[in-house]
Amino acid sequence: MKKILMAMAFMLAWVPCALASHYDLEDADFIPSELRASLLKDNIENTEDLFALLLTKDGRAAFVKKYNVKAEDALYLAHELELMQIRGIGPKAAVLLLKSGVRDVKDLAKANAGELLESLLRTNRELNITGVQPDMVVVTDWIANAKKVTNHIQ
Repeated sequence: MKKILMAMAFMLAWVPCALASHYDLEDADFIPSELRASLLKDNIENTEDLFALLLTKDGRAAFVKKYNVKAEDALYLAHELELMQIRGIGPKAAVLLLKSGVRDVKDLAKANAGELLESLLRTNRELNITGVQPDMVVVTDWIANAKKVTNHIQ
């Protein structure tokens, strides 16, 4: 029993704790319904699967061609999904970060928490993206977890 518990603890220690905000595609209302339906037909079942398609430049090019999406829209979606790898960052928080000037996870990892929080609050006041305002604890956590992310858009 002790060996089993130790093995489970070891396995859990290697689970990337920063990765957590994936959604079933059926529930991903931030993806246009027609595109969502096409993706579901192709067995793309969640945002993690979708991000895998959009991770590379070649993957995005194939996505653009297959699903008749503008290249800039595919890249924006890729950045949104990249940010959603971080626990606590859902679609609205990802959009808020992007609209506040955070281009990707690498940007977030380098951000100054105080300056970022100020920018997020200002952007949210102007654009009313989310009813839940981030605070310093949340922003600090996002930055720390961004440093742990290994899947970056190429």
